[in-house]
Amino acid sequence: MGSRTVPGSEELRVLADAALTHVLFIQVAASCVKAHHRLIVQDLAPTTIWLMEDLSRRVGHLSTGTFLDLWWDPRSGLGEAALPALLGQADPAAQRFPDPHLLLRSPRISGSGIQYEIEGTTGNLPDRCGACILFIGHGHLAE
Repeated sequence: MGSRTVPGSEELRVLADAALTHVLFIQVAASCVKAHHRLIVQDLAPTTIWLMEDLSRRVGHLSTGTFLDLWWDPRSGLGEAALPALLGQADPAAQRFPDPHLLLRSPRISGSGIQYEIEGTTGNLPDRCGACILFIGHGHLAE
């Protein structure tokens, strides 16, 4: 796995500059819930993986707090954006559903996870799902 991206680092600055167009963020959680126009990702792993789509094909991870700081950093442009996302199931025993495509914005801490506003959905987003993987961003994500 790539290195841990720390607050205030040059790597975080580079990540912020590319976050809107060339980075894929990956979050793993025990479950998620759809509530009105929100997606609540529960019991989130304490780190978010990132993949940068450029010639270096860099990979790393950052804490959930640093991920939120990055999202709201004015240099990243993410604070005003709705990012495409794909919700995948990680529980092999769960009833399968086609992976829904989402447009997410405005992440906030919610208990042991993160809550996103859902701006749009393509496909069937269940009200609840078990273990899941959330792929967020333009990098590597086919819509």
